Amino acid sequence: MQQNKSFLGAVIYIDLRGYTKIVEEKVLENIAQLIYNYQEVITQKINNLYTDEDIAIIEYMGDGVMIIIKQQELEVTNTDMFAHNIYQNATTIKNSVLKILKLEKEKYTDLDSIDFGMAVSLSKIYQKNITTNRNQQRKMFFGVSLNRATKIGNAMDAKKNHIGIDKKMYDDYLVNTLHKYNMVKGTKPIVHMYSENITKPSGERKASLK
Repeated sequence: MQQNKSFLGAVIYIDLRGYTKIVEEKVLENIAQLIYNYQEVITQKINNLYTDEDIAIIEYMGDGVMIIIKQQELEVTNTDMFAHNIYQNATTIKNSVLKILKLEKEKYTDLDSIDFGMAVSLSKIYQKNITTNRNQQRKMFFGVSLNRATKIGNAMDAKKNHIGIDKKMYDDYLVNTLHKYNMVKGTKPIVHMYSENITKPSGERKASLK
């Protein structure tokens, strides 16, 4: 039995940098603990920031984490503020990840090259609920924001430890609110242009807030 539905949702994607190289070059005894600590910090922050009803899924993909947050019906008329909340909370998560990685680097010198890439995107997301033969429920999600967040996050090598904003999300929902509510605090958000045909975004620019 399949149940399908769709919703407007935001994707927060985080992926470690330098992890694969360390694992390939040297079997690091504490690398698993680093991953557990890093994922636990993200999970705790998400659970503190959002309710179970808001969180569509927290998916762990090796050293990457993808979070999908649903826009609730009461927020539908104010998508700008929903997008702004996503960016603001992503910044909170980013700062927490910075702290945990700093602690891990201080404990283990072999982890000096560990950093992360991060991205946010927003679009209509399709959810398929599948009941397996063993009567277990599985959720599958589809949407352009999943692809965009993943590709932009993976392309954040030049801007490690920062958040890349999908340009469409920025142009459609954030360009006015970030300026109006002054949440950027003197810094300019990193806005990525997205291209379907290449691994990295076609360009990167800093948003100009006037």
